[in-house]
Amino acid sequence: MTFTFPAGFALLAAVPLLVWLHRRRAPHVVRVASLAPYRAAAGEPAPQRSARGTDATLVLLVASVVCLACAATEPTIAGGTPVVTLRIDRSPSMSALTVAGPTVRASAVGRARRLVSHALPGAEIRETDLVPPAAGAGGPELGVIVTDRIPTGASGEVIVGPEHVARPNLGIVGALLVAGGSQVVVTVRNHSAESATASVQASSGELVQAAITARSSAEVTFAAPARGGHVEYRLRGPDSLDLDDVLLAERRGGAARVRARNAGVHVLSALRALGADVADAGETDATIECGGPVKGREEPTIQFAATVDSTGAAPSVGQLLRVVAGTRSVAGSSVTSRAPSFMSIPLPAPAARLVATGRLVGGDVLWEDAEGALAVRVGRRVVIALDPDAPDSDWAREGSFPAMIAAALDLVTDGPDRLRVTVGVPPVEGDVASEVLPDPDPDAIRRAAATPDPVRLGGWLALVGACAAAGAALVAGRRRLRS
Repeated sequence: MTFTFPAGFALLAAVPLLVWLHRRRAPHVVRVASLAPYRAAAGEPAPQRSARGTDATLVLLVASVVCLACAATEPTIAGGTPVVTLRIDRSPSMSALTVAGPTVRASAVGRARRLVSHALPGAEIRETDLVPPAAGAGGPELGVIVTDRIPTGASGEVIVGPEHVARPNLGIVGALLVAGGSQVVVTVRNHSAESATASVQASSGELVQAAITARSSAEVTFAAPARGGHVEYRLRGPDSLDLDDVLLAERRGGAARVRARNAGVHVLSALRALGADVADAGETDATIECGGPVKGREEPTIQFAATVDSTGAAPSVGQLLRVVAGTRSVAGSSVTSRAPSFMSIPLPAPAARLVATGRLVGGDVLWEDAEGALAVRVGRRVVIALDPDAPDSDWAREGSFPAMIAAALDLVTDGPDRLRVTVGVPPVEGDVASEVLPDPDPDAIRRAAATPDPVRLGGWLALVGACAAAGAALVAGRRRLRS
């Protein structure tokens, strides 16, 4: 128990004064002519005056003064056992093995518990997951952060790391298609301070060995999976963290095989320049056609020179797209784009001469001029109301034309040809604990503890004192009425 104003105990000096004032009051006396009749009636000598009995009024008054004096000191009882919350980092790097055997997480949690027990014996220790602070959050949170590295913006926080550093670690940090999509380069990172040798094995069974110097990366090459295929790369070698030894990826996007319908020489030349295999039949990744009405096919399609007065539904979006008449001759400088960046395709050069087959109504506008839309996207179709093979057009003879076709193919075929990682660990997580963080100050741990609210007794004591004073007044009043 603590007292905010100990000087309040000086009020207890009023107790002796109160007793003295109460005792010195003259007794109530009834005057009679003689005491003899009263003694004769009693048949015995008058008894001696007995000792003064307990005076209830005095007891209640003393109790009132004592309670009010104690209330003036504002006594407070501590709220109970302090609670320290361990905010534990659950990131992959905490699963690495230390040189002593246990994981980084187990080592750090055990160290934190010992430090808290030493700073606050008997404290209750709880565990929760470490959550990044919200934007604009002010000041450090209560509790102890258990992690393997000092978090960004952790000023003022109490941080405890593992007792021992982690073992050397290697990890796969990425995979990339190269050589026109025929090969995959897998990057392996050595996070330790010593050179190491490891092997990477693909799910196809292909095994490649790599020597990696300290704190650097090495690249190993594999045959690329087929389009739409999945592949797994697994690191074989001694290290401390298993989670970054596996990378799963799938090959997505791109158009390696394209069907051409009514395509002119300029379109075919652009496709060959892009390295695409032009086919007339069989399974293809996309279709390019020139002329004719707009159709509502679901297959990925790029259509040039859509004809006037044709209609077609786009079932995947539920929109109607039609072509209306417009000025035939268009200058490249008058064409603008209003598509968002993820749907943009290269514009014709400003000096290009274009020939339009009409204007498009409906869909997501990619290009337009003052009269209306010249290129739109509807579902998995890109429709362009420009004729690249028209004799009056020189658009197909400039460098932007193949780039436009490549970008349009990416729009209708789920992006460019690439490997998309489905299972992997960010490279930063492979950089496991390489140093032991210093012990935090015990006072900092005490400040990070959450203590239950203290119990303040001043109000209750004042209430009891007031009740005792009221009781004393009531007893004294009844005594005066009886007399």
